[in-house]
Amino acid sequence: MSFGTVQLLPDGQLIVLMADHQTTGGYPRLAHVISVHHSRLGQMKPGDQFCFRFTDQLTAEELYIKQQQHLLQLQNACKFKLEQLLDG
Repeated sequence: MSFGTVQLLPDGQLIVLMADHQTTGGYPRLAHVISVHHSRLGQMKPGDQFCFRFTDQLTAEELYIKQQQHLLQLQNACKFKLEQLLDG
């Protein structure tokens, strides 16, 4: 089991495992939320609805790389601004 695994409960409902997921066992696994979307998923409330889209490994990796690049840009911008504030 891992963060983002979608399981089918006996009553037909779907659940998405989050940070507190079990390590083994559980119900049948139907899908997995790609890691790029984990932060969006974490901001949802119980009962919120969303749609799944099929993707392949290459697309998921490309989205992950883009996300990491954006986070690095944000980190660099924050570091630059902090250095400006400390120097000024």
